[in-house]
Amino acid sequence: MRRFCVTQDMFDNDKVIIAGTDFHYIKNVLRLKTGDRVQLVDTHGYLYHVQITRFTKNQVITIIIDNAQQIAPPAIHVTIAQSILKEKKWITLFARQQNWG
Repeated sequence: MRRFCVTQDMFDNDKVIIAGTDFHYIKNVLRLKTGDRVQLVDTHGYLYHVQITRFTKNQVITIIIDNAQQIAPPAIHVTIAQSILKEKKWITLFARQQNWG
């Protein structure tokens, strides 16, 4: 089942409205139809099972079919080793590693 990230402003009671690039991906790339189910993860780490109810011109309207459940953080530990670089490249690499978490 496909999983997408959503923000709290996309929720409307028991509905979730998806727009933008996720809308394009759901409709044109995956070619999902009304009645298909997907998973949504909000910014607090809750997982929602939703069903697509309809498509508008630039939105996917979904309805929550399963209560939210907290997702446990992944049990993956990543270690990055890096050789010594020149100052400009080191700053760029350090900034990107900070974005990774």
